Amino acid sequence: FFPRYARHWKPSTLLNSQRGFTRHIAPVLGDVPLAALTRQHIEQWFDGMHASKGMANRLLPLLSVMMQQAEVYEYRPAQSNPCKGFKRYKSTHSERYLSEEELKRLWLALDNHEKASPVAVMVLRLLILTGCRCNEVCSVKWADYRQGHWYLPDSKTGAKTVFLSSFARELLSDWPQVSEHLFWHQSPSQPFTPACLDRFWRPFRETIHLNDVRIHDLRHTYASIAVKHNINILTIGRLLGHALPETTLKYTHLAKRDVQQAANVVSQLIAGEMQR
Repeated sequence: FFPRYARHWKPSTLLNSQRGFTRHIAPVLGDVPLAALTRQHIEQWFDGMHASKGMANRLLPLLSVMMQQAEVYEYRPAQSNPCKGFKRYKSTHSERYLSEEELKRLWLALDNHEKASPVAVMVLRLLILTGCRCNEVCSVKWADYRQGHWYLPDSKTGAKTVFLSSFARELLSDWPQVSEHLFWHQSPSQPFTPACLDRFWRPFRETIHLNDVRIHDLRHTYASIAVKHNINILTIGRLLGHALPETTLKYTHLAKRDVQQAANVVSQLIAGEMQR
């Protein structure tokens, strides 16, 4: 399957899919003949992944695609995909948006770690200022940095241009260029990774009492600030690198919340005037 389907995926997607299959699917379903795979098998596998719900949700579409391709190559009867209509686990993560006070506290706290962990601090500052995905910032190369923009050839949604603000460009102006990657781990030959950042982030967030904040929540916060300041939703989508407008529309509830708060304030003012 993987050699045949590889051309449809980015290299990173192919690698993650192969790893997921090898570690989580093959040990359970690997001995079941392809034509004999039933919905009951899928249910047993899915239930067995209960402790790793997020991984199960990511691998279910992979299994479904594999079943579809099995039909194409006539290894299974047409319309026999046992994954079709299968419900995923509900997400347990709620989106977290940092308040203005929390964001300020975070930014100032980074100053205290700049000497000890300069790379992690710089990556976090740029995540805050760009709304990029963690892997996008960690993997950026100097060759991608031109005319004040990052031209990322392999983001989650394909090629992406990151428009860096003057503040972000100023931060990078004194950053040492000692490797092809902007950010490295321990030595210039080792690129900095999201796992490296996570090892810094987890103890760091506890020191500033933001234990429930994930690194990806910085991206949500970036979007929420843009919405709050009435930036066009399509422009926000372009800033975030969303492939589909529908992905950005989930943030519109934040604008509705601000409008509701404004309505409450105005009505209370009017009510106060009437009661005088």
